[in-house]
Amino acid sequence: MTNTPLQLLFPEHLPVWGRPSRDTDTPIDIEYIGDGHSLVLLKSLQDPALRKTLVVDNRTGLVIRFYDSLAVTVLENFIPF
Repeated sequence: MTNTPLQLLFPEHLPVWGRPSRDTDTPIDIEYIGDGHSLVLLKSLQDPALRKTLVVDNRTGLVIRFYDSLAVTVLENFIPF
């Protein structure tokens, strides 16, 4: 699945939180990486060998980067609320 930058503004709608019958991935680790950001490592529910990564801005709660095997999506030039 490739995400558009607009989808990153609504992280609760991304299919990555491990909800039954709705999501394709689930978080397996969270690491504070400094400068107000956290890295969330995700595991595929269909193939546990596949990994994806989110970078979350802790101040806004927005996903600012999403890395998967096909693409990197970056949220840039947004004005925090």
